[in-house]
Formats: sequence, structure tokens, C-alpha cells
Amino acid sequence: MQQKDSNSTAWALMLLLAMFLQVAFVFADAADTPIRAAVDFSKAYFRLDPAMAERICEERLTVDDVYVVDQHLYRMRQQADARGFDLPMLKKGLYHVETQVLAQGEEEAQVRISAVTRTRINPVYAWVASIFHVGDTEQIEETLFLVKEDGKWKACGKSIFALPGE
Repeated sequence: MQQKDSNSTAWALMLLLAMFLQVAFVFADAADTPIRAAVDFSKAYFRLDPAMAERICEERLTVDDVYVVDQHLYRMRQQADARGFDLPMLKKGLYHVETQVLAQGEEEAQVRISAVTRTRINPVYAWVASIFHVGDTEQIEETLFLVKEDGKWKACGKSIFALPGE
């Protein structure tokens, strides 16, 4: 009978430890870092997601009284129209993302990001394209300058991919 009790106690302790670790991992994953900000911004930028504005510093959100995210999406829409299709056809997915922190302080950081982009018309398209090696890919490399604003890391600086205001 004692063997059965100690066995169930071990299982209960293991279950408690697993739950504790899961909670710890959730909190660790929620921490905002320069790398997370660089990747989040880059993914939103190439998906043509207006939410990219959440990762751009206040200083760069407007240039000459023009909201840069709207200007960028307008330019991309014009480019899509000129090519004869809708804006979603220009969306790209980011794959094989590699980051490197070049410098980091309390309020500023530099992150080098390199990745491969591929047209992302439909989630199935990216999967089929990777299996059959079809569809163009493009290597991107960029150094993003980030600042901490209101407790959140945001892309800033003169060059943020091809956003207006460079």
C-alpha cells in the first residue's frame, strides 16, 4: 500500500512542477524584447498589416503630416493596381528569420534581421510552393534601430525598410 501512495505523490508533484513551468514559460514569452519587436514589426510590414504602426515610434509615424503606414499601404495598392491585381497579392510571409542584437541599452537597441520572404497569397500557397520549389523568394537583411516608448520596444530611425521618410 505504501508503494502506491508514494507513486501517486510523485505523480502529483510532477504535475505541479509541470504546471508551474508552463506558467513561467507563458510569462517569459510575454516579455517584450528588441528582438521580438523587430520580428513583429517585420512580419506586419511584409504582410501589409496596418498593425505595424504599433511597433513604430511616434517620431516616425508621421512625416510631413503624412501617416507613413497609410502612405506605404497606398503605394503598395497603387503598385498592385498597376500590375493588374489586388493588394493581397503583394503580401509576403517571412521565413527562416535570424536576428542578432548589435547593441542594446536601457532605451535603445540595434537589431540585425535577415530572412527570406515569399509571396503569401494563401497559406496553402506557401506550403505548396515550398514543397515544389516554386515562387520567388527574396533575401532581406536590415538593421533596425529600436527605442523603448511607453515600456514597449518600437522601430525608429531613418531607415525602416522602405517606409516613407527615409
